[in-house]
Amino acid sequence: MKIRLWILGLLATLLTGCSLDDDRDECCYDTMLYFHETVNGVDQFKRDINSLRHFVYDAEDNFHSEVEPDPDDLQRLMLNGLPEGEYTVITIANASDEHTRIVEGQTLEELKVLMTGKQADDSYANADQLFWNMQKFRIVKNEQRTILCALSNIHCHLHVYVKWRSLPYYVGNFTMRLYDVPADYLAGSYYTITRSSVYYFPVETKRMVEHSQEVPPYNFELDGELITHRWSDENIPTLQIFNGSESVTGLIPLGRAFSEWMWYPSRQPVQDYSIKVEIDDQGTAYVNRWLPGKILDWEDGGIIGR
Repeated sequence: MKIRLWILGLLATLLTGCSLDDDRDECCYDTMLYFHETVNGVDQFKRDINSLRHFVYDAEDNFHSEVEPDPDDLQRLMLNGLPEGEYTVITIANASDEHTRIVEGQTLEELKVLMTGKQADDSYANADQLFWNMQKFRIVKNEQRTILCALSNIHCHLHVYVKWRSLPYYVGNFTMRLYDVPADYLAGSYYTITRSSVYYFPVETKRMVEHSQEVPPYNFELDGELITHRWSDENIPTLQIFNGSESVTGLIPLGRAFSEWMWYPSRQPVQDYSIKVEIDDQGTAYVNRWLPGKILDWEDGGIIGR
């Protein structure tokens, strides 16, 4: 009901305040795409989105052009002057030059979103918090249309809290490292997740990379966050923690823990996970789900690591 009321309110806003004497007015477009990122019935676009890139493909899926957004109104994309016909627009949000490279290719099939930002040790730093949309529509002469476009969350957050049962002897900063992380997207292809709504996501390629993030200790505990591209049920990374070049834990296969907790990334429109790692005097890592600010029992945890 909240989403339905929000959409009705949005349409009322879009259909009022027109001035045919002003070429910039929203009533003077051929087709307008209106982007939103709705969480629990509330549009969080202004909170979460800082940039957009739009790639237009024609009816034969050939690359037509990249359309620049209005920097003063990122949510509305006015498409004027396109010939009649079928089009596909792919939109990528929050892509930075430092961490993301977009290859538009000559066809929709060749459009790729590539992870960049490799560090000196060949691992990748935290990725951009990307969003994506694919919109297919038809341009009809003398017909104006407004199309609502839902941005899909195509990044993953992993929050890792680490504590020791006894006072650790380590000094300096620590590194949290993820192995076998999905790196790239075929942004012109998609799959769906059906929950209360249908969500669309770009298809991942088979390229896997390592991620790492340096984390300073605080009161002999660690609290780190790794940001990557989306995971799938078949590709859930492995975690390991280091102090300098020394491994603090063994390999922690998160896929085993996720299966036990019934966390299925391929079914989750938003991937935001929090885990707690407790390390005993022998270096064994006990892993459990974690709610920030709350202490969970270890009843359903497991012994994972060395």
